[in-house]
Amino acid sequence: MPAWAMGIRVEDIKSSFDVFCLGKLLWFMVSGSPILRLWYFDRPEFDVTRRFIGKAYIQYANFIFKKCIVEEEKDCLTDASSLLNIIDHFLSKIDRSIDVYDDNILNLNLCKVCGIGYTELIDINAANNLGFNLHSNSLKISKCIHCHNIQLFSIGNINSSW
Repeated sequence: MPAWAMGIRVEDIKSSFDVFCLGKLLWFMVSGSPILRLWYFDRPEFDVTRRFIGKAYIQYANFIFKKCIVEEEKDCLTDASSLLNIIDHFLSKIDRSIDVYDDNILNLNLCKVCGIGYTELIDINAANNLGFNLHSNSLKISKCIHCHNIQLFSIGNINSSW
């Protein structure tokens, strides 16, 4: 139960109460852990990104948790349909295989083309030699060490994509 609902009469509870509870239920399902104290999903002992190192999409889960597992009601999504919209947004990114770039994760990624090799970063200068005319720090390029498939990654905060 959210802290803000303590002592409130049942008829005064808003739909954000359900959103908080749904967020915690999602956290339990993702983490596999039976205990999440209060709204502390981002503390080291409860942070799912630390539990699933090497899984880039787990960042999406923390973004969702930030919108519903909150200390104050004003920071919570107002209703379950808003939560569903955010979940659908990130699921569509996962379905389209839009990758999240993370310095700690990229080198662990299996190539999506051959499924055998792993990706490694290519220097921007080397990419320019391949015909890419890149002058931006907002892009990273990886290459499969087996089939040499090249993939571009846009650097950005997932918060800005929502």
